[in-house]
Amino acid sequence: MNTIELFDKTIANFNTTLIDEAKFKETVYKRIIAIKKMESPDEVSNFYNPLVYNFDKRKNMINDLNTLTVDDINKVIKKYFTPNVYKLVISGDESKVADQLTKINSLQKFTASDIEKDN
Repeated sequence: MNTIELFDKTIANFNTTLIDEAKFKETVYKRIIAIKKMESPDEVSNFYNPLVYNFDKRKNMINDLNTLTVDDINKVIKKYFTPNVYKLVISGDESKVADQLTKINSLQKFTASDIEKDN
């Protein structure tokens, strides 16, 4: 339960504390430098891996980073990083944490038979 509360507090803090211009510029700069200084074939092939990433988007990443604004980032944070919008899955023996589980308001319990019904 402490972990859940700490995670909620961290997300709430992240949501309410806007990214400042200096931190944004520093982070974008570091990301661009990291892309430009890739040297090994392994680094380059992992970065552009077409099985994982859209190649056209990856090859334009530096341009995309240069057009990004701090307002864009703060809008994303406000929209997607809010407390209580995530799903937490706990599996295993619940007897050890049963008293803590009662503190979770929207708790849903599933059993193996519930999973088998969906298949």
